[in-house]
Amino acid sequence: MRHPVKHPKKHLRIRANLFSFLVPALALVMGGGCKKKKAADSDPGFRGPKVVREMKKAGTWYAADKATLGPELDRYVVEAGLPKISGRLVGLISPHAGYRFSGPTAGFGFKLLGIQRGVKRVVVLGVSHYHRFHGVSIPKVTHYATPFGLLRVDVGTAKALRRLPDFSEVARAHAREHSVEMQMVFLKRVRPSVLVLPMLVGVLDDAGRLRVARELAKLVSPGTVFLASTDFTHRGQGFRFEVPRKAGESMATAVKRLDYSTLPYIRNLDGHGLMAHHRKTGITMCGRAPTSLMLETLKTAGVAVKTKVLHYTTSGHVLGDWRSTVSYLSVALMATPKTTPKTTTKTTTKTTPKTTTKQQQ
Repeated sequence: MRHPVKHPKKHLRIRANLFSFLVPALALVMGGGCKKKKAADSDPGFRGPKVVREMKKAGTWYAADKATLGPELDRYVVEAGLPKISGRLVGLISPHAGYRFSGPTAGFGFKLLGIQRGVKRVVVLGVSHYHRFHGVSIPKVTHYATPFGLLRVDVGTAKALRRLPDFSEVARAHAREHSVEMQMVFLKRVRPSVLVLPMLVGVLDDAGRLRVARELAKLVSPGTVFLASTDFTHRGQGFRFEVPRKAGESMATAVKRLDYSTLPYIRNLDGHGLMAHHRKTGITMCGRAPTSLMLETLKTAGVAVKTKVLHYTTSGHVLGDWRSTVSYLSVALMATPKTTPKTTTKTTTKTTPKTTTKQQQ
């Protein structure tokens, strides 16, 4: 029997074509929803291929179309009555729940950020809700997609940091994480041309936190603001935590007392102390790791700050239901005029969809 003649070059071409199809597909699956964008997309001044982190909560935690979302976020900012505050914004604590719950509180912080002069970069420190890891994860993306367009990442600094021992990319942690995303959308609205440096803060002991803080302190400069993404106390049904109440104390008062017990550590830039406070009280502050890292970073950089609570509320106040609540705080950290950092930079709709407890987080 005569065997058919094989054509090696033809087979090689078939394999090459198959390989060229599979590699981008695998990269998309493994890259946590990141997609390469063509040059025709927004941010035409960016050189090189774009790797875009798509929004995961658009259409659920916030409106997906800018015609609806824009006026909603603008309203939160306009209605935010800022207190008298002086100095330069160097740090911000901001909530990351669905905008129906946390938007009015976040609006205070973003209003203050929006009126600051000379802000060129925001370092966004988020928490990983869905995947546990050690160290700090910086995604290998060039942009974040938002309903208002692309938000550019400080790619050069991100690359430099990932070369360091405590930094890496843990793609799985970013795949469906919302703690950074909820900040990016608001940032694009109030400061559309700002550079962002996103990272998720994983498990760090005191020594590891100090090592990372020493590296991040090199980024402290008049043009950089650090933003720690966190909600505060999660309590009641579904959270397996309850706040102890004093005799005759309402739940709202008890929750606020626990939330505000973190403020002395924030004022003193005592990240290690904040973590110890969590271990002592059990406070379910989901972003305690990024907040603690921001505090230690500013302290390491030699920045003296004064803090101001801009706004506070809970989902209990929003819904009128105290069976299960999450707390939201917006806190500004302002550098005092005499402060000189040790280091400088190197490099809603009328109809609201049915919500779930997870949107409150």
